[in-house]
Amino acid sequence: MKRSSDIVDINKYRGRRRISDWFRRTLVLVFLVACLFSGYFFSRSSFFTVTNIEITGNTHADYESLCRLSGYAIGESIFSVSRGDAEDYLRISPWVRSARVSLKLPGTVCIEVEERTPVAFVTIGNAVVELDNTGRVLERHSSLQTASLPFISGIDVHNCGSLPGSVIDVEGLEQALSILSSLPAEATDVGEINVQNVQDIRLYLLDGTEIRIGDASDFASKYVVYSNILKDIRSNSQQSVHYIDVSIPEWPVFK
Repeated sequence: MKRSSDIVDINKYRGRRRISDWFRRTLVLVFLVACLFSGYFFSRSSFFTVTNIEITGNTHADYESLCRLSGYAIGESIFSVSRGDAEDYLRISPWVRSARVSLKLPGTVCIEVEERTPVAFVTIGNAVVELDNTGRVLERHSSLQTASLPFISGIDVHNCGSLPGSVIDVEGLEQALSILSSLPAEATDVGEINVQNVQDIRLYLLDGTEIRIGDASDFASKYVVYSNILKDIRSNSQQSVHYIDVSIPEWPVFK
């Protein structure tokens, strides 16, 4: 027979268990808070100071402007800007289509950008602007020494802004951009595209030849027809071509 002193008081046992559990939880909480504060202050220490900013993929947007837009700066904490915010800031640049930011701890920021591609010039007032294939203004020039891109003419741009980042949306521009984007890489001789009448669009080559293409439909076939005609004429005679009409590609006419 067991003595009464050998019988465990269940209430005392539960009380001691609760005190023990509370003590353990308190210790764990204090430890986690200490780790949190230690990690925070360590991340803000000079160990994680930005010492290098690497940018790749930029041809038109300059290094300094992209650094400023990103929010990162040499000498500041690498955690002072979140990567998501930096990517959003970089897309403010008219040239930047997308951006990806990664960190090489402790102090290197890597920025990879994808730039928009200029496809045409448009004259707005006294300025010449570069457009991408969506009509976005990428750059504004007061004058041009050389024209490396075709000009789009015949559109009403009197009420359009010319500041980089603005988007031009006027009648005829969509057709012009579609045609220019469809030109193959070897078609470097297009100097101007006139879309004053979208049913009678005309290309002007650098040598002055006029290409009448009608509307913007089936341009790939029209390009093949007029480029082949040009090759044949230039290889078989010394005469210049005044115009080629491929508005009906099955029945081209040239003079």
